Amino acid sequence: MAFSSKHLTQGENIELEFRTHIKKIVGPILLILAMLIVVILAWVFLPDDLSGRTWIFLAIAVAAALVTIIWAIIPIWKWRNTVFVLTNRRLITRTGIMAKSGRDIPLYRINDVQYEKGVSDRILGCGTLLVSDASDQPQLRLDDIPHVESVQVKINELLFAHYGEGDNRGVEGGAPAGRGQAPRAQARPFDQQQYDAPQRDQYDQQGRGRYDQQPVADTRPQPSTPRDGAPYDQGYEQPRHDATPPRDDDGQTRPLPRQDDPPQRY
Repeated sequence: MAFSSKHLTQGENIELEFRTHIKKIVGPILLILAMLIVVILAWVFLPDDLSGRTWIFLAIAVAAALVTIIWAIIPIWKWRNTVFVLTNRRLITRTGIMAKSGRDIPLYRINDVQYEKGVSDRILGCGTLLVSDASDQPQLRLDDIPHVESVQVKINELLFAHYGEGDNRGVEGGAPAGRGQAPRAQARPFDQQQYDAPQRDQYDQQGRGRYDQQPVADTRPQPSTPRDGAPYDQGYEQPRHDATPPRDDDGQTRPLPRQDDPPQRY
């Protein structure tokens, strides 16, 4: 059964449609032939004078029909209704006869495509396709895919055409960035980083200063220092807090001490 185009989204095109190798139904086909031979032999070799010959033949025919339906017709029908479709946007799987099931993997989520081929697979020209995606779902395993190498190449071509070769590479020498994510910028030392004007102005307004500027001079009042040659505990200049000279209790102005006089405590 071919995949219906009504299940495609707008702008989506079918690139490849395939199903499992015909070796999947070789056993059921041989079983059908075997049951047919059994029925023919029963019709030919049952004696004509055998009592109940007709009923015996009918029993053999019904048994052969049940075996054929269960182990031949149903597997062939299921194989016929199992289809894999590769579009320019996703990988689609559909299977089932009455109860349908399927899985869609968008191309941007595919991160690994592998295939396996045994000895018999190489002889028959098929293999197992393994598709891993960036989700919690288990790996998608498609058995007995004809020309599995060509299918893998086609998937890779669509991935490269969709994302471009090397567009999602990360830092130089590192692992490639995941598909659908922005490329990672190459890390640089802090002293080589550049800031644009708005960020720099905001950074300066916060009072932190730029990393490449000299430290701002400390404008806070500093303690007085002694005169040259004066002892450590003498000769300190007294800070003047205001222009009004000190006064005594009687209101008389008291002169300020000279610098060469011993320090006075007020």
